[in-house]
Amino acid sequence: MIALTANGMQLSPDSHAYMNAAADVRGAGWFADSYTWWPPLYPLTLAPFSDPVSAARWLNAACYALTVTLTLHALRTRLHGAGMAILWVALMLAPPLQFVHRWVWSEPLFVTLCAAWFAVLLGGVNAWRRVILLGMIAALLGLQRYVGILFIPLGVGALLLYRVHWNRITVYAVVAFVPLALWMLRNISLGVPATGLDRGAAYNTLATGIYWSLLTLIAWLPVLTLACAVGWRYRVRVDARFAIVCAYYAVGHTAFIIWGAASTSMDTPNDRLLSPVFVPLMFCAVAHGEWLSRRKSARIEASESGTGAEHPSPR
Repeated sequence: MIALTANGMQLSPDSHAYMNAAADVRGAGWFADSYTWWPPLYPLTLAPFSDPVSAARWLNAACYALTVTLTLHALRTRLHGAGMAILWVALMLAPPLQFVHRWVWSEPLFVTLCAAWFAVLLGGVNAWRRVILLGMIAALLGLQRYVGILFIPLGVGALLLYRVHWNRITVYAVVAFVPLALWMLRNISLGVPATGLDRGAAYNTLATGIYWSLLTLIAWLPVLTLACAVGWRYRVRVDARFAIVCAYYAVGHTAFIIWGAASTSMDTPNDRLLSPVFVPLMFCAVAHGEWLSRRKSARIEASESGTGAEHPSPR
């Protein structure tokens, strides 16, 4: 990651807004009233540093390392050796991860938090402390990007799928939503919508959003196919419920981005906006590869069983 940014970090208007907000926090102790378009977490991570660009570079490097580590750590009991190394290569070559980590954007930390959320879920949510931890990560996701609010219904649905008791589900929802709710109330008190100022008219259509989303996801296929091959070759068994949650999030996030691009001035769907779905899609690819391997084995066993029935061995 440090090598990728040897020539400096890339900056956009969003980058300058984050850095200006961080300077306000560092100088005045809190955000200016005009900062409502984004949640507060990313500027808060840059605020302690006098050089936010340099800080973002090292933060992005740490986020990339953590995203890779969390993703591989989640599969540590199911995969070892060469298979783990291949997945490491796939993550390092992932187009969306390489792209967003070159910019002073909130996506790198958001992707890392996504990886952490799914890693905790895959590790099991039978204990109270793991449900609370899952809720805390969801709260950070909401405070990092507004689209993180999707992890509230996603988490509730996931815990229902895992047959977690309703009182733990309630605690998850409260822990996940209260911090973002407080920030939204702050925005409303300033006379703006809960998620900030009016984002203006859309310059994308629904068809345009779908088209660019498909192109973006198609560009990821080589790396996702590699992950699928690992699941097939090493039979990496992933809980079907977990794969379903990953798939639901990938579909829900992508649909939200397409809708946002078609209804507001949000950017066209691309590697940046869709980057959070890469890790869950990788989990889905691994699970799909393992399912294909099991299906092939079942067909072979059925074929051999049928052959044995047709040609019984002589006594």
